[in-house]
Amino acid sequence: MVRRQRPSFSRKDHRRIANSRPAPDLVSGNRVQSADDVNFKKAYYQKYAKALNDCLHGKWSGDKASKIPTQNLENSPLIDRSQTSVQLSAQSSSPNKPAAGLNFPRRGKNGTVAISSDRADGVDPTLEGNKEAIFEIDARIYTHEIGNILATKATVTKAKPFGDALAFGDPNGTGTAKDPDSGATLELCVFGSVP
Repeated sequence: MVRRQRPSFSRKDHRRIANSRPAPDLVSGNRVQSADDVNFKKAYYQKYAKALNDCLHGKWSGDKASKIPTQNLENSPLIDRSQTSVQLSAQSSSPNKPAAGLNFPRRGKNGTVAISSDRADGVDPTLEGNKEAIFEIDARIYTHEIGNILATKATVTKAKPFGDALAFGDPNGTGTAKDPDSGATLELCVFGSVP
């Protein structure tokens, strides 16, 4: 009989492993948010909460819109940055166009916003102004996908059990891509433009 040796870990290894576990406040639903994503959401809601809620409760109207609660950090969707734009597009309604973001309304208690891991490839975050530019890119994607998640959740009925992400969108499309979904109209309202 061959005896297997147990792997030996140094104290340093044990500390590293123990410190790699997420802090309890970083756990949301069944998924763990990274500290960077928690910090992004804090900064996002600090900067955009008023504009976001003004748009949701001012521009979007009707019985369906009244179901949408005031948005804040506590009821914010999770963030998932684990996939590239090509991987996200393969799951979207436009699989041949790279997707910077995608929404998953039923993943997590308040949904999940997927932000492509390669959305800012080639941008050096250490150069002056680039960190802010990357934050702005992420904030636009996050706002857009929040709009789609909220529209989808607010419009679930027996006839439409999966909701309707186009419910508050512009049927003629918004921005240069002519995006007809609710996320595009929310992004336009919060930022004043849609690329």
